[in-house]
Amino acid sequence: MKLKRHFFIFIFLFALSINSIASGPALQNSKKKTFYKSIKGENNKTLYMKDSKADIYVIKGKSDSICVNASIEIAHDNVRFIEKYLEECQLILKPYSNGYRVELKTPQYKNRSGQDIVTSILKDLFNGKVGNFSSYVEIKITVPQKTNINLDNRYGNVFVNEISGELEISNTSGSVEIDDCEGSVDIKNKYDSVEIGNFAGNVKVETSNGDVRLEGIHGDTQIVCSYRDVEFRNINGNLTINGQSCRINGTEVKGNCDISSVYKPIRISKISGDLTIKGESCEVNAKYIGKNVKIITSYRNITIDSVGGKLYINGRSSAVNAKRFKGGTIRTEYRDVDVKDVYGSLSVENPSGSVNVYNILGDLHLISSYREVKLEKIKGNLKCKTESGAVYASEISGNADIKSSYRSIELKDVKGSADIDGESCTVIVDNVSGNINIINSYKRVSVVRSGASIKIEGRNSPVEIKGIKKISYGDEITVATSYKDVIIELPGSMDYSIWAGTKYGDIKSDFPVYHNIGKNDIKKIKSQKKIPVIINTTSNIEINKK
Repeated sequence: MKLKRHFFIFIFLFALSINSIASGPALQNSKKKTFYKSIKGENNKTLYMKDSKADIYVIKGKSDSICVNASIEIAHDNVRFIEKYLEECQLILKPYSNGYRVELKTPQYKNRSGQDIVTSILKDLFNGKVGNFSSYVEIKITVPQKTNINLDNRYGNVFVNEISGELEISNTSGSVEIDDCEGSVDIKNKYDSVEIGNFAGNVKVETSNGDVRLEGIHGDTQIVCSYRDVEFRNINGNLTINGQSCRINGTEVKGNCDISSVYKPIRISKISGDLTIKGESCEVNAKYIGKNVKIITSYRNITIDSVGGKLYINGRSSAVNAKRFKGGTIRTEYRDVDVKDVYGSLSVENPSGSVNVYNILGDLHLISSYREVKLEKIKGNLKCKTESGAVYASEISGNADIKSSYRSIELKDVKGSADIDGESCTVIVDNVSGNINIINSYKRVSVVRSGASIKIEGRNSPVEIKGIKKISYGDEITVATSYKDVIIELPGSMDYSIWAGTKYGDIKSDFPVYHNIGKNDIKKIKSQKKIPVIINTTSNIEINKK
């Protein structure tokens, strides 16, 4: 049997560090002793074990009795010490408080001068002697199924199976495994794993430097952990995880899931309720979430797929890839945002990061800067404000409102109106059914396949309007710019009142044109039952008939 050296391993390491101390011979003497106790038990009582140092097994018995089988194996270089030690070991099983107490008492070894074993062995080491000691203790207990467990173990593993009751387990330097139990469980553990499988009731686990693995929990679950992995599956209740540098991976939670951690990846799927993740510097991957999702993290990628409710993301310098959710808010910076298939309205804020959005069934409100923006298939209204970022937007079912500077703005296939403010931007507008209103400077403006009124205010901007697909009485075209040419192509099937004014250029028109008239004349032109066309620039004007 493998012996566990618990208490004196530090002495062994200390001895290795001193070259002048001779290494003693390996332990060759060992002996094992077994114990047995039983007592008549009752359901709904508590089994107590305090300050034990053993591998402990607690399982459902075949009767109402409490039966304890214990064994202890000792190794030492002195045979007489082993015999004396085992003679003084004693197994205790007796009524205690509202239940029963189990204890395997072991002697405190003293040498002839009254020193305890630690002091004695240190002295022997400096005298060139070795007094090594090791032990292994195993305790197996059968109890009535409906038994509460109150266990405090210092060294060793703990295993509990098929017990119904309140389980309170504290363990140090050993694993804890709970299988096929019910009631409630509260575990505090260090330096080894905790595993719970098929438990009916609430679960609370607090562990440090140990993995946590849970499966088949029919109740609410709370986990506090650090530095090791957490894995869960099939939690039929709410789940809360408070982790410190824990890698978290889990699936199938029937209630809400609330997770906090730092630095390590978090991967979650199939949550029936709300999902909340706070993960500083954590990569986050979540999919198949039944209700709302809230994620706060930084510096690492966020990937979201299939959310039944709203999505809220606050990621500091986190790239975001999200699809199939019912609208929400995304905030990050400096990294890319890719979103598609949103079944509601969406707000995106991403300074200094690119944005790609595809297929939004509601409105889209976007704030960005310095990077490219691509927007396609927006079923509601679009409001986009960016600074020094190119904007490419198409297939907008509602109205489009875009503001940018210094980079291109391209807008295509809009069923509503278009309002564009583009300082030093090239502006290209194609196939807008509603009114078009453009303010720009220094760069080209092109309007193709318009369907209603057009108003362009450009400073030093060349303007071209052509391929008008529809214009009705009550609509109007107004263009004002300077130092650049204006070219307009008008359908020949309509009647127009055209006024064209230029200071330095020429006017070429296939239609009759009014020249150099005042404001009152313009009002008169607009009052006529014709389509007003008013053009003003300091350069050339060309008006063609289609």
